[in-house]
Amino acid sequence: MWEALHHMIRRLNEDGESAAGELLARMPEKGEPLRQLAYHLYTLCERNRWAEDARAYNELIGVWHAIVTASHEVGHKGESLELDF
Repeated sequence: MWEALHHMIRRLNEDGESAAGELLARMPEKGEPLRQLAYHLYTLCERNRWAEDARAYNELIGVWHAIVTASHEVGHKGESLELDF
């Protein structure tokens, strides 16, 4: 889950919400756990005053709705796939 979250953050930063949505469409059942993990890691970083690390999680959380919308536009691919990054 941690690895998938960081790949989503990378896709968001490099290619935007649509690209992160395409990645989420490949693993729709992991959407809620990914969102919860991002919240948890953001909170952890904030408590420890790791502002730079917290920013990536906060950015993902801030556009989560747009990422989910983009994933539905692409169309969910069914069961979780092995992801080739």
